[in-house]
Amino acid sequence: MSNGTVVNGSPFVAGPMIKDPHLFVGRKREMRWLQQKMTGVQPVSCCIWASRRMGKSSLLFQFYLTWGERTLDPARYVVGYLDLQGVPCDQVKDFYRQIAAALAAAATHRPELVQSMAHVQDRAGFAQALQEWREVGVLAVLCLDEFGTLCEQPGLFDDNFFNNLRALLNDSLLMLVLATLDPMSTLQKEGKYTSSFFNLTQGLELKAWQEEEVSEFLRRPSLGTGKDDTPCLSAAEQQLAREWGGNHPYALQLAASCLFAHRHDGGDKQARACFEAQISGNPSLGGLWRLRHLPLPNALGGLLLRIWGQLARWGAWFSRAKKPVVAFLFFVFVMSAVWGGLSGQLTWEKVFGLVFNQPASK
Repeated sequence: MSNGTVVNGSPFVAGPMIKDPHLFVGRKREMRWLQQKMTGVQPVSCCIWASRRMGKSSLLFQFYLTWGERTLDPARYVVGYLDLQGVPCDQVKDFYRQIAAALAAAATHRPELVQSMAHVQDRAGFAQALQEWREVGVLAVLCLDEFGTLCEQPGLFDDNFFNNLRALLNDSLLMLVLATLDPMSTLQKEGKYTSSFFNLTQGLELKAWQEEEVSEFLRRPSLGTGKDDTPCLSAAEQQLAREWGGNHPYALQLAASCLFAHRHDGGDKQARACFEAQISGNPSLGGLWRLRHLPLPNALGGLLLRIWGQLARWGAWFSRAKKPVVAFLFFVFVMSAVWGGLSGQLTWEKVFGLVFNQPASK
């Protein structure tokens, strides 16, 4: 099911990416946002960022598959897609060869465009191919998933690389649609980059599903049955899925998938066991979400142990500090982190990391 394959008519898929457009649900606002960036008077490169399993890869792939359905002038664009996590880039020229191949694969209906990209070996060749595309009125739009993997190699993909990439955007030769775990400002800070490339793209955080998206998902009919649009989950099953998965896309998909799979094999009890077994060991979901949705005794016990251990470390640290002002400043730090989570300025995963890992036991 990881790649969107339908099993026994189930419309619910819990995997790293949904590739089948028939299984993709929601994200209409985000899709319109991406389309507006591409089809405006001046195309604007952009970035979708979110924690893992929030659906950014699926959104990016669906935009790549269906962009032509939402533009009045599809002949003006060629949209390519590349997942950088699975692409070996030991040299910068490998990157340009790979993205040239992705664009060529998307331009098979235009042999002359494919020919332009066929001989790309480096950045200069890529720029020349893009220039040839512009001369015939075509804009190259490149969807790059896991763009942050480039920033994990600052020695290879340095400021000079990003400055060269920005030059292609400034000259309107290329538009980028990126998907990352973190906003571009964070990637710039963590990689210690000074390139203005990171200020060029407009960003949008992908958040949990809204209520109408949850309802649309849970009311989906079975696929391939030829019957009416009656939801394949009963009202009771839909309610259970809401309780277990909340509005987190992956968790809700997993809950619905387990309920569908075990409706004739153990019922709700077996479905719950299936859901807990898969969700409890998934590192992609934050600690706060798991605390709210997993069985209370187990989650609460683990949290209390962490709090107890952290209090002991704080106590030892404060006793060594012996300065009230230090304790006060640290209290302000903790409360600021918590407020950041409540206000949405920080993800709860980052809040937990800040609070439970600071101060270090020195």
